[in-house]
Amino acid sequence: MQPFKLDVTITPTGDLRHDVEQIKRVEQLGFDGIWINETAHNPFFLLTVAAKKTHRIRLGTADALAFPRSPMVTAQIAWDLARQCEDRFVLGLGIPAREDFERRFSENWSEPVARMREYSESLRAIWDTFQTGARLRYRGEHYQFRLMAPFFNPGPISHPAIPICLAGDSPGICQLAGELAQGLRAPPNPRPAYLREVVIPALEDGLRAAGRARNDIAVTVPIFADSAKPGNVYNSIVEHYTGIADRVSLAWIADDPALFEAIADSRAANI
Repeated sequence: MQPFKLDVTITPTGDLRHDVEQIKRVEQLGFDGIWINETAHNPFFLLTVAAKKTHRIRLGTADALAFPRSPMVTAQIAWDLARQCEDRFVLGLGIPAREDFERRFSENWSEPVARMREYSESLRAIWDTFQTGARLRYRGEHYQFRLMAPFFNPGPISHPAIPICLAGDSPGICQLAGELAQGLRAPPNPRPAYLREVVIPALEDGLRAAGRARNDIAVTVPIFADSAKPGNVYNSIVEHYTGIADRVSLAWIADDPALFEAIADSRAANI
């Protein structure tokens, strides 16, 4: 029995053909999911192609930047991806650093946890209108949505309950994830003690406040693989994160396929 799902995180290079081949290789090796980072390239573009080139693996954005995009824009992109991926797509959302938000995106900073709450709630409201045709009415301090003409409504899809995964490790974001998200993505290489003492308790506070159970949300722990001893990597991950993580995501190293083959073989031998 697997102690957790084992995923891979890929940072797009801008070479679409190359990146898609890497994603196909990850699926062939038997990994459970792929997360696409947002750095120099848009993560949604690569997922659009990956949806048609893979068959089993779960596909998600690791930390698509929420606030620089209107929830309406994100809702439409996610809806189209969910249509292509069916039940394999996860919308992972991240919050940019304040300096990036103000100087790179030329946006006004506001309280991030409260804004992310409204962002997530408004996504659900917009998706409900897409799926059911119900009148769009969302009113918050940061976002208000009151118009959805039929011309702009993409219509229902077969898997409308798109999972939302929030990225972050502050107690506020962890608690918010427990209240309303389906996933929480921790920062890279977190100390197990920090996860147990800070992240998980805040998450559980949110779950209790919303009357939800622990299995209503998946905690993903991203890590950088140690290529020095490929055969020991999987056992080390199991030792550190069993009982804490529901998913562990390895940073993909395209020029070291032997490392990931060894990890996949080690996991297969222990199932």
